[in-house]
Amino acid sequence: MTKLILALQGDSAARAKSMFKQTEGWIDVYKIGIDLFTHTGNRLVKYFINHEAKVFLDLKFCDIPSVVAKASEICARLRVSMFTIHTMGGFEMMKMCADSLKEFCYKKRIKSRPLILGVTILTSISNKAFNELWGIKQRTDIKVHVARLAQLAKSAGLDGVICAGHEITAIKKKCGKDFLTVVPGIRIPTSTEETQEGTKVVNDDQSRAFTPAEASRAGADYIVVGRPIIRAPEPIAVIEKIREDIEKGYQGVKNVSGH
Repeated sequence: MTKLILALQGDSAARAKSMFKQTEGWIDVYKIGIDLFTHTGNRLVKYFINHEAKVFLDLKFCDIPSVVAKASEICARLRVSMFTIHTMGGFEMMKMCADSLKEFCYKKRIKSRPLILGVTILTSISNKAFNELWGIKQRTDIKVHVARLAQLAKSAGLDGVICAGHEITAIKKKCGKDFLTVVPGIRIPTSTEETQEGTKVVNDDQSRAFTPAEASRAGADYIVVGRPIIRAPEPIAVIEKIREDIEKGYQGVKNVSGH
């Protein structure tokens, strides 16, 4: 079943702690990204760990291999559950990070090794923007490039990738069902936005958004939700809606497969 990651945002440790207190027991993993981490540093990470919450440290490490490898060891020391590195850093960077982390955890007797997730192509980037970025003149599909990066990440020893919902099927096909897919850009539709033609959502700065049901149906291992929960007057009500939507997608798969 697809698990739920709450993306904490902003520059306030107090607000992050308040959101944790409101949602404790309802969220599988809490994500601390570059905006919040830049303001609070390791103090907030340690707060969540000390309260037995799982932390996803999303700092998208991308540097020379030895530097990223050392950063991964610090993540292990902090006892985070997962963290990100950028696949654009190349195969050697990813492999050294994975190999160093395994060796470090073995030497330090850290039983729960953090999962390493590779950032592929940000979900805010559209096909048009991608083509402009790389100077590609012919029509191209981001899914092809994301799947290739995912395959490279797996061969380097990473546990999974960050991707858009539309890219899950291609990634699972190339990398196997056990290779994790973590999907950001999740948007929650209202009842008036759901139509027979599909679900309409407000995408904000996301160009490749998905709903929880769509992501669950596609086989996402985790979905990342931020603003729809954080900005809600009643966060738990939104979380319940998300859980229902995930279950709807899961049941849809079961009905199709006949299991």
